[in-house]
Amino acid sequence: MAAHRLWGSWLDSALASGMDPTVSPALERRAELTLSLRNRAKVVRSLRLSRESAGRRIDPRDPRVPADQLEVKIALPRLSELEDLLLSPEPVYCRGVVMASRIVAEGTGPLYAPRRRGELRDRVETALAALRGAS
Repeated sequence: MAAHRLWGSWLDSALASGMDPTVSPALERRAELTLSLRNRAKVVRSLRLSRESAGRRIDPRDPRVPADQLEVKIALPRLSELEDLLLSPEPVYCRGVVMASRIVAEGTGPLYAPRRRGELRDRVETALAALRGAS
């Protein structure tokens, strides 16, 4: 199981870097899974749950990290746009879906521990551009 996760992580990194999914059957399968409406809805649920955790007190025994309240407030219009685009029937690019997923998955990323104000908004804008096919 751990090897499967590592392989998936490698494939996601390749897709996030813009690698053409048709170069390997494994990458092509990962891209299909990533682009599925089911996966995109899962990413949106994770984004919304994380966003809703901003500013909330969490039980100290809970392993989840609350989102940074100010970062969420700054990025909220763009986060909403990202969520809407992920759920829309409009075609999107795999690279952007992976980038959106990583916004939530990176526990030390700007959603939870920004290094500067506005970092989350910038990351969301990059994911939005990638969803639309911009490099």
